Amino acid sequence: MTTDQLLSQPPAKLAESLNEALAQEQMTLEQWLEQQAVDRESLLQYMEHSGFSYLPFRNRFE
Repeated sequence: MTTDQLLSQPPAKLAESLNEALAQEQMTLEQWLEQQAVDRESLLQYMEHSGFSYLPFRNRFE
C-alpha cells in the first residue's frame, strides 16, 4: 500500500491499514516509513489535523 493510499483513508482506517501493512511486511513502523520514503512532517501534519495522537511518533523522529 502506498503512502497516498494510506493517507486517503479516515484516521481509524489508517491505523488498521498501517497495522496490516506492517504485519505483512514484518517490519517496524520506522522501517516501513523509511522504505516508503514517507515525508515524516507531512504524515505528522495529517495525523495532527485528523485528531490522531501523534506525539509518540513525533518523539521517535526527533
